[in-house]
Amino acid sequence: MVLALAVGKPAGVVAATWIAVRSRVSALPAGVSWRRFAGVASATGIGFTVSLFVADAAFAGEGQRRAAHLGVAAGSLLAACLCLAALVALGPVPAPASVRE
Repeated sequence: MVLALAVGKPAGVVAATWIAVRSRVSALPAGVSWRRFAGVASATGIGFTVSLFVADAAFAGEGQRRAAHLGVAAGSLLAACLCLAALVALGPVPAPASVRE
């Protein structure tokens, strides 16, 4: 559960966006690198509602549900820490040239 939230969801978002950009359906905003996008995409791992609902539906035992809830909380916390670390390491987004002038 932890890796699914902290790694799987961001990887899926980055992969889907890469496909959209490569197929020219979309484009990354000016000044946004793939590194920065991946850092922001790691925030998609922060989520409780659906993850907890699925865990409750998937597990019958109280112990299994508690373990799944702990996994969701740990995965969300890890995703938040990864996002924060990435954004701090990359620094602020440079302003577009039209704003600087």
